[in-house]
Amino acid sequence: MLAGKLDRPITIEHKVITRDSIGQEIESWTGDSVVHWATVTPASNGYKVTQGAIESLFGKTQFYIRYNSSITYHSRIVYNGDYFYPEDIHEVGRAEAMKIIASNRSTDNP
Repeated sequence: MLAGKLDRPITIEHKVITRDSIGQEIESWTGDSVVHWATVTPASNGYKVTQGAIESLFGKTQFYIRYNSSITYHSRIVYNGDYFYPEDIHEVGRAEAMKIIASNRSTDNP
């Protein structure tokens, strides 16, 4: 893996479901407070919009990161203040890296 190409900071959050005092489910997200470095590119039907120094990605986005066994389909990626939800997670090599195809949704609670 070429570490120099991992040039975009992302964070990984995991869904946590708890119950309130009357038994209703409460969904929240918890992060690992670690910055992961990734290569970030729009996927086949994704696109990028740049306004000044702000870059926003819409549709599907590909994240290429070092292998992290804690990432599941119940995780989300935070990149540039936007939330991306994994749809395809592929191991690259033998636990060397991961290619994640994720979608950006308009709300932070899908």
